[in-house]
Amino acid sequence: MLKILALITSCQGCTHHRYGSGGGHDCDLVGEQIIDASRIASFCPLTDFPSNQIARLERTVQSLRQPDDFGLYWALMSFIVKKSGCTLSADGRYITFTRKDEEPIYLVIDSIVEIDLRQGHIVFLYEKDKYAFVTSTPPQLLKEVSLWGDESEKGWQEVRISEKG
Repeated sequence: MLKILALITSCQGCTHHRYGSGGGHDCDLVGEQIIDASRIASFCPLTDFPSNQIARLERTVQSLRQPDDFGLYWALMSFIVKKSGCTLSADGRYITFTRKDEEPIYLVIDSIVEIDLRQGHIVFLYEKDKYAFVTSTPPQLLKEVSLWGDESEKGWQEVRISEKG
C-alpha cells in the first residue's frame, strides 16, 4: 500500500522517519518505534493514495516509456496543448477546450480527420460537429456551420475558449 506525501513506499523514504538512539528507527509524527523501515508501518497516519489514481499514473508512465510507439501521437497532442493553452488529460487521451458557461469540447486523436500543415489547421469531429484548431497567432478554435440554413454552403465560426482549459 502506498501513502501520500510524495509517493511514500516505505518508512525509510518518509520525511517523518528518524534514526533513534542505538540505531533504531522512529516515526516523529506519532512517536512510535519502527520495526522494519523498508515497509510502511501499520500505525502510519498518512492518508492512503487512491488506487484508481495509481492505476492511471501507471498507465501514463507505461505509455511514456515507449516513445517510439507514440512519438508522433505525443508530439501532436503536446503541440496542440502548447499552442492552445488547454489541458491534456492525465492519461494523455484527450485535450479539453473549456468554454465559458458551455459544455467543453474534447479533442481525441482518433477524431482528427485532416491536418493541413500549409494552412496550419487540424480538423476534428466532436459529437455531431466539425471543428478546426488553427495554429495562427493567436490560435483559434472554429466550428463548421451552415450558411443561411443551407447545408450545401458551409462556413467557419469562432468558438470562444477559456485561457486555461
